[in-house]
This record gives sequence, C-alpha cells and structure tokens, in this order.
Amino acid sequence: MPSFEKWTLTRRFWQDRHWGADVHDLGWVPNRNLLVVTTSFIYGEGAVYLLDLERQEFVTLLIPEDCGSHILAINESSVTIGLNDCESPSPYRRVVLTFPQCNSQSQPAPSGAAER
Repeated sequence: MPSFEKWTLTRRFWQDRHWGADVHDLGWVPNRNLLVVTTSFIYGEGAVYLLDLERQEFVTLLIPEDCGSHILAINESSVTIGLNDCESPSPYRRVVLTFPQCNSQSQPAPSGAAER
C-alpha cells in the first residue's frame, strides 16, 4: 500500500477547485501562516476562505451570494470584506469575519481534489 505524502510536486492544495479557478482577492494574515481568499461564483464557489497552507486545511468563512467579495482590511484575528451588489463598483456592505481560534473547525482538503 503506498504511503500518503502531504507534500508532493502534484499535490497543490493552494490550487484546490473551491478557490483556485476564480480568485478575486487574496491576503496573508499578519504574523500567521494563513491566507484569506475570496472567489467569484462564476468559476469558483463564490465564497471567502481561510487557508492553512501548512496543514492543508481550510475554513469557509462566508458564502455571501453576491457579485464578488473583496478584502478591504486584514489583521491577525479578522478580515473585513466588502460585498458587491453587481450594480456599483463600490461595496454596498462591509462584513467583519473573525478567524476561528482553534483548528477544530478546519476542514481537510477533499480527498484527491487538490491533486492536479
């Protein structure tokens, strides 16, 4: 039985189908090994994700069902997202999303989904 290797040349967690096809914004969380990614619903999932690249886990922070969320501000404990109503280039609403304090809510990458 082959052993599972977390890091290989073909296992690219950061290119997972949930967020890899239609990234709007991405931002590193200061002083943490985390990445926030916003996607569009056109080719992506239309959500805001918190990625732990080292552990290859993610948390879906929000599925806003808008025309594309954008990162407005980010700090060690939260991200401020601007929601777009499809009619104006300016965000119609700001939402502050707090990061989970522990990884108990993290979801591992779907089996085989991150492999290309």
